[in-house]
Amino acid sequence: MRATFPLLALFTVLPAALAAGRCREGLNYCGSTLLSLGWTQSELLAIADGDANIEKALFYCEIDGIVEYSGPCTVCQRAPEGQSDACDEGQAR
Repeated sequence: MRATFPLLALFTVLPAALAAGRCREGLNYCGSTLLSLGWTQSELLAIADGDANIEKALFYCEIDGIVEYSGPCTVCQRAPEGQSDACDEGQAR
């Protein structure tokens, strides 16, 4: 009976953990987009080289869902699903 509760808790939390932090290889993402996909502020801050304005920062999704910091944006434009987000005027500064 004692083992039932931890297993039940694991199966309740596991789907959310697996869904969080997914990205599509080869696409750029605004930090705000990654946050909406389940990434946490802490995760993105750790990747963003100290850039505290992660919602406007641009990130690149590498193989296996590894995210790399591309740089800050004045305005980060969210693209339709399946396309890359981009900095306003197409440049990270």
